[in-house]
Amino acid sequence: MRILIVQHNMTTPAGLIGERILEHGGTMEVVMPRHGGRLPESPLGYDGLILLGGEMSATDDVNFPHYKPLLELVNGFSREGRLVMGICLGAQLMARAYGAPVRRHDITEFGYIEHQLTEEGDQDQVLLGIENRPWLMQWHEDTFELPDNAVHLMHGQCCRNQAFRFGKTAYAFQFHLEVTEWIARQWSHYPEAKLASGGNCPVEKIENELERHYSAARSAAYSITDNWLELA
Repeated sequence: MRILIVQHNMTTPAGLIGERILEHGGTMEVVMPRHGGRLPESPLGYDGLILLGGEMSATDDVNFPHYKPLLELVNGFSREGRLVMGICLGAQLMARAYGAPVRRHDITEFGYIEHQLTEEGDQDQVLLGIENRPWLMQWHEDTFELPDNAVHLMHGQCCRNQAFRFGKTAYAFQFHLEVTEWIARQWSHYPEAKLASGGNCPVEKIENELERHYSAARSAAYSITDNWLELA
């Protein structure tokens, strides 16, 4: 299995998702358009596409001209029934690709936050095996509306649209399913993390949350990735 990874930031790699792809014998081709990487013109030769996160806005086509061909690529994968997964910024870009708006939210979510499966999410084959109220890592300021015909899979207390499915093989997750302990700790040292955590110490916050929630979050990431790969 060959998966195309679109990485938008050096500090937001595929993490746990990438680990699982490799453990299943798959290969990953990582493209970083922000650093000169070229997107393929079509899904030919790939079984799936993953769009990772980043601090930029999903609507900033001026500073990130790769968005337009990337949105076209997302639709190309979906039309052919190939796998698509979006994480945070990637989920917002998927919403755009399928015709839904992305906007600035009225809050910033940072850290491990409780989520709730919808009735449809509780029955979804990719989400099978995860607990009903998982605590998963977040860091985002923007949010998206659900595309027409999308299936709402998960919501949060402060951010309604946390996950959706489009068609049978495209999944968008606002939360950072891929985050390892190392990635979370790296993020907690960024100056922006203190503001995002409401002035509290982000390093201490993340350490406490990793102790409480990381094991279950990692299990959820592995389970979702396994089930998503099975769709191929």
